[in-house]
Amino acid sequence: LVEEGVHGFLVPVDDHEALAEAMEKIAGDPGMRKLMGEAGYKHVVENFTFDEMTRKYEELYAQLCTKHGVTGI
Repeated sequence: LVEEGVHGFLVPVDDHEALAEAMEKIAGDPGMRKLMGEAGYKHVVENFTFDEMTRKYEELYAQLCTKHGVTGI
């Protein structure tokens, strides 16, 4: 969902220092906030529409059915 440095920053679980550093970085750079916000919005609009999510779920169900030998669906 988040590409490091493109849509936001990824930090390890329970690493409070890394989280603080990422927050300081984004808080101190309005241009970066704008670019990441726009990139994140574009990513969501292009990849998480109702039709796209429905298609991805259908693919997942088909793969699981094939893997487990379910037929006739």
